[in-house]
Amino acid sequence: MWRYPKAKNNLDSAAFQTRLHPRTGSEFVFPGRNGGLRKDVKHQAARIKRRAGLPEDFRALHGLRHVYASMLASSGQVDIYTLQKLLTHKSPQMTQRYAHLRDEALKRAAEVAGDLFAKIEKPSNSIDIENLKKA
Repeated sequence: MWRYPKAKNNLDSAAFQTRLHPRTGSEFVFPGRNGGLRKDVKHQAARIKRRAGLPEDFRALHGLRHVYASMLASSGQVDIYTLQKLLTHKSPQMTQRYAHLRDEALKRAAEVAGDLFAKIEKPSNSIDIENLKKA
């Protein structure tokens, strides 16, 4: 069951109201009849897959969950423990399966490392081997 996040305080209550389901006003992302708790979304997911022409083995909700985890992990703003709790995994090993870093995140990390190494100055008492070979 997926719910919209609850308001933490009165300041958040206006934001919470905008997160309610637009048609039913329900707190549930996939509301049932009259905005109540939906026990199962398989029928609706199958209908959407069929209408979209997607293969039978396509797992849309699993894909959304994977994208959610990957985006949070690659942002660099959410640690693996927090991501594990958000995904309700019992072990960090399971979370790491979902937390694939995107190529851009890896490139940014490599650039940060390169920038750090570029800032390192040679000590003044170091010997420049290239100049010694030329002498």
